Amino acid sequence: MRKTGLLIFLLPAILMSAGMDLPCIGAKALGMGGAFRAIADDGTAIFWNPAGIANVDSNEVLILGQFIFPINSYSPHDTLIQMNGLFREGEQEMLDKFFLLGNAFAVWKPSFLPNGAFGIGVYSPTGIGARWDILKNDYDSTVAQYLAWELFVSEELPEDDFFARIGAFNFVPTFAYKPADWFSVGVGYIGGYALLDVDLVSNSQEAMMEEMGVIFQRAVLTGWEHGLQLGLHFTPKDWLRIGLSGKYESPVIFDGDYSETVYKFYSASVPSLFPGGMEEKPSISAKAELPRPLTGGIGFAVDPIEKLILSMDFSYTNWSVMDSIRLETDTGGVLVGLPLMWEDSYRLSIGAEYRFGQYSALLGAFYEPNPPVAEYQNLFLPDLNDGIVFCEGFAAHRKKFTLEISAEFESFGEKNIEPNSIDDEIVNMPGKYDNSVAEIILSLTYRF
Repeated sequence: MRKTGLLIFLLPAILMSAGMDLPCIGAKALGMGGAFRAIADDGTAIFWNPAGIANVDSNEVLILGQFIFPINSYSPHDTLIQMNGLFREGEQEMLDKFFLLGNAFAVWKPSFLPNGAFGIGVYSPTGIGARWDILKNDYDSTVAQYLAWELFVSEELPEDDFFARIGAFNFVPTFAYKPADWFSVGVGYIGGYALLDVDLVSNSQEAMMEEMGVIFQRAVLTGWEHGLQLGLHFTPKDWLRIGLSGKYESPVIFDGDYSETVYKFYSASVPSLFPGGMEEKPSISAKAELPRPLTGGIGFAVDPIEKLILSMDFSYTNWSVMDSIRLETDTGGVLVGLPLMWEDSYRLSIGAEYRFGQYSALLGAFYEPNPPVAEYQNLFLPDLNDGIVFCEGFAAHRKKFTLEISAEFESFGEKNIEPNSIDDEIVNMPGKYDNSVAEIILSLTYRF
């Protein structure tokens, strides 16, 4: 497994797990902890429950911005430090501390179809990345001490020695119909585009000695997916709403280029064998197939008093389809292969909205066990522990406009990950993780 090092970092960047799938689309949904399937009363119903747009009172356009503030630090395990002489000792902080994502939704209720509604959503279900400077700028060898030669790299290593970025965008046309006052059904087509850009160092000692240098691996891949989401919405009583929705997405088929840059070892004792310098190898075509899990859920909302709404959601995702993945050449040769063994997961959300005059206060919480396991932990996934997350929000309503803001803060605390080896190659990033993330969503709705 010569190039194991790349996928230790790369795979979770494209897998969009609990840490990469943004937990809530929409300010109101976030403020209510994601308990929104049974409410689904604005344009973000296109994401949560497409049947909900049939219950929107008028045509509307909703735009929103998601502001994400990750606070991540990492201290490598002694095994990594001693293994190849690359990693720095002590705590390192992730360089990127802010991400901004924009989403837009529109609902149209045509006069020629009074019980129907059309919608369109353009949103990013994931769109974050990670940049770290965790390696020494110079290299003094511990991997080849048995040769009795001191080895160095004559060129300074890149500052961004671990870079991974994923951007995914979904285009979702939707239609909903309300055959009865108490029932509506909706369907949406998902067209998705994803970009993967990574530039990472291989941690394989065998590969370093084979190439006589430190190897940086670069992959730039793009991919497409298609999917379908269905939703049902019931109002059996004036005070009770029920929502069900499910989502199927095809695997993302990635293709692009893979290349390597080798920072060659230098030895003053034997410069003919170790001359130093940098070698850029020609890029080759690469491809990967990323499975996407099925997701489904049910939600309930009740109005115990006139100004108060209480809601609850339960959803389930079969993340276990992420058992392994491979990066291959066009001819089928395996560049990298790595097991994942993710676990299925669920999400339980509760929320409340209290309306006073032209304003609303939102409060919510959710709990979601994380599908990745410690045996394959890495630097890209920020969420390492399971815990309850609290959310809050505020809305101002006018005749044609609604302005909403909501926020959440997740503190995952410290977690120590032990090394996990397969065929004498470490397949996780052992060490101490200390991570948290804050998110703010600001949205504006215009009705006409």
